[in-house]
Amino acid sequence: MAGDSRTNSPSSSPNKRLKLTSPDSKSIIQVEEQVSAYEDDSDSDICGICLSDGGRGAIRGKIDSCDHYFCFVCIMEWAKVESRCPMCKRRFTAIRRPPKEGVFATERLVNVPQRDQVTPLFRVSDFNWFAQLN
Repeated sequence: MAGDSRTNSPSSSPNKRLKLTSPDSKSIIQVEEQVSAYEDDSDSDICGICLSDGGRGAIRGKIDSCDHYFCFVCIMEWAKVESRCPMCKRRFTAIRRPPKEGVFATERLVNVPQRDQVTPLFRVSDFNWFAQLN
């Protein structure tokens, strides 16, 4: 087809596989350093639940198990279902809302009962009806 603008080169064909090369040790070290720097950045102002930044007057919710950042409203909603940090899975028992000038004069501490999102598939009490049949 003389007027066809498509070519049969490997880079333009969607059916061709790209040839992957193994990374060199220098690039692996660079990636590991970037991941390490990202993981060590516990002062990040991005909520681990809604992924919004700390701007627009968002109030930080501080849990007692780690230093991960969450909006107070987000971590309160999370705590209704699960009492483990969404990021590192450490169990928390309290959420602290720091005071904010012009909004909240004092700090608020909310105690959180132990909650687990995952429930067991079967409980012994579920089989009581079976025991009664015998």
